[in-house]
Amino acid sequence: MNLSDFEQMVDPVIVGRGKDYLNKGRITTVKEVKKNHYVINVTGTASYKVTVVLHDDLIINSSCNCPYDQGDICKHQTAAFYGIREKRAGILTSASEVQLESMISGF
Repeated sequence: MNLSDFEQMVDPVIVGRGKDYLNKGRITTVKEVKKNHYVINVTGTASYKVTVVLHDDLIINSSCNCPYDQGDICKHQTAAFYGIREKRAGILTSASEVQLESMISGF
């Protein structure tokens, strides 16, 4: 599965939920701990840790410590894929930026 088009391989409901998590700023950190090895924290009903290992654009391994057991990829992993993609593009918005933007637009 490729980072650039993973949406084609994941259940559309899960993709939508992951995108929603990204848009709501639920990705709290995206860290590249070593080359192409990422650790991402995603906040849902709890804080979940997602790990992703890439080879170029290919996702060779990913995991999440959430209890989801309805398929191979959960919404937290999907959010993490979006987060990595945005971080690589230099456009990732942090949770605090999303909250600030929400507060400002409320005035």
